[in-house]
Amino acid sequence: MRFPTISACLILGTLVGTSLVQAIKFDMPAFPDALKEEKCLSNWGPQNTKVKVKVKTTAAYGQNLQLRIYDNSASSNVFATRKGINEDLLIEFHTHEHAQVFVCFRNLLEEGAKADGRLRTVTFSMDVGASAIDFKEMAAQEKLKPLEAELVKLEKYLEEVDDQMAYMKRRESKLRNTNESTNERIKFLSVLSLVVLGLSGLWQVYYLRRFFQQKKLI
Repeated sequence: MRFPTISACLILGTLVGTSLVQAIKFDMPAFPDALKEEKCLSNWGPQNTKVKVKVKTTAAYGQNLQLRIYDNSASSNVFATRKGINEDLLIEFHTHEHAQVFVCFRNLLEEGAKADGRLRTVTFSMDVGASAIDFKEMAAQEKLKPLEAELVKLEKYLEEVDDQMAYMKRRESKLRNTNESTNERIKFLSVLSLVVLGLSGLWQVYYLRRFFQQKKLI
């Protein structure tokens, strides 16, 4: 078993606290399709990380609740799309890249339904990383003792912290390289500007000297 660094252990409590996402309850007004109204919620998802999305709702006459899950990476990965949601929904998937994962809802008025302020109550939660793992089920399948199950859970959280710290280091290194490259370009442009300014000054002196000589002023 590989143990992460001490600094990773120190911020484990913060990670556990932020990973346990509570459910969000909200009302989705029903709109005609032409209005393109939607409500989006998001969470950060590291690369190759498990994500669990839970949606609780009930059927409602004249309303078509739709869902779309995607990320804002360069690839614009789409993980799931659902239409006509009338019951509880559970979606599990793994991310492909480091990106913000968005879950967007639309509640459309069906054809023939009146726009009379209809609402759809939705309860939503999204767990990312270790918080998306069912450790009770894992312990039952692998026949782990309570202490062993807690150690496995702790290891998963520590690995997640370690992975996030490694990603932050890579990002910091990339930004530092970009900053150094930008500084080098600025230095080059500054030197080039001084050279051009100096040559321009010499040319002006040379031109004025010839002008005055031709006019026999000097």
